Amino acid sequence: MGQWQSDHSPDNRFIQMTNDANYNGFLVFDSVWAWAILLKHIAFVGMAALTIYLQFVLYPSMTRLNVLSETRPDLAAEEQAAATNQEIRLLRINLLCAAGILLFTAIATAV
Repeated sequence: MGQWQSDHSPDNRFIQMTNDANYNGFLVFDSVWAWAILLKHIAFVGMAALTIYLQFVLYPSMTRLNVLSETRPDLAAEEQAAATNQEIRLLRINLLCAAGILLFTAIATAV
């Protein structure tokens, strides 16, 4: 167990990346590998931001709309449709970010 921890600690992974032949320095994007890693990180941040928005903004709003539908069903129906459409759109973007992470990881691994 001690061996696994030392091989996979965050500090050790950073050192391993700096020893990679494709790594030419911090914020140096002069190769396909560097661009793939950059785009992978951008896709990850986008995916994380979308998840935070869904969890703390959209889903609570949808819960409030469900409560509103008990007293004002006509108003709530329009808002629920809009919220559902937004959820579908954001989940599709989230899926594209996830696919991008896999694609950019494959590109970085292939070079």
